[in-house]
Amino acid sequence: MRSIFVATSRPLKFTRLGAHDSPSIFLNIALGASRITGSSDIAIDDVLPSRQFFDESLADIADLPASPSLAVFDTLVSVETESLSIRALCYDEEGRTSYGRALIALLSFVSLHRHIGRLNSWVLEHLAILELLTRDFILSPVSPNPLFRSTSSEASLRAAERILDDSKKLITYILSFFSTQLDTNWHRTIAARFSRPAPSHDTTTVDPFAAFVQALLTRSIQSAGVTRSRVLRTVLHGALRELGPSEVDIWLSVAQELQLKGAP
Repeated sequence: MRSIFVATSRPLKFTRLGAHDSPSIFLNIALGASRITGSSDIAIDDVLPSRQFFDESLADIADLPASPSLAVFDTLVSVETESLSIRALCYDEEGRTSYGRALIALLSFVSLHRHIGRLNSWVLEHLAILELLTRDFILSPVSPNPLFRSTSSEASLRAAERILDDSKKLITYILSFFSTQLDTNWHRTIAARFSRPAPSHDTTTVDPFAAFVQALLTRSIQSAGVTRSRVLRTVLHGALRELGPSEVDIWLSVAQELQLKGAP
């Protein structure tokens, strides 16, 4: 655990939250810190588990199969998918995994400090995972879920509905911010780098959001499951909503490239 000191006339000590801490505790601390300092200059790593924790937690569940019962709601989910085994997942007394707790805390944090989402595009993937798996939980609450324990509790479903609503709003906001800055050259850059990967010594500058989308595409192709593809769909749907004819042609070429490479 790492301690943080907030610069005020009277130094206050805050403790970095771990994956097992309650998101409500985080929310109270973050609100208190903002009010005391009058500043929103708080970094993700100051109060939440590291990006490495988030990325590794996502990697652990990315290839887990979605429940076949979700196929009626999502065409990417196969009706022949094997059911997820819950034996390897540990839930707390509120019915959440450590990754689930951290994601809810991340949602609270970025909702408070929205500029963090604009400056750290990687959080989009995790917010999209939270939205996706929360929706899955609501649609099929008795099916195994990597974030939430299977239940038919009305209280759990109401809490999940609030999480879903908040995550959708935040994702829409962040993607709307990025989508307004994407011109035809941006789309061409993505297509070119995906079709012809840059050599390791290439020093060409790529904006962080372009690099993020390219990484999502690559991980989606390499993944054995459909979770990353479902996340990619969420991101592309929001980022590419204002496409013109020329941009559509660019992304059609990307799709054709994927087919040639045998991607799902």
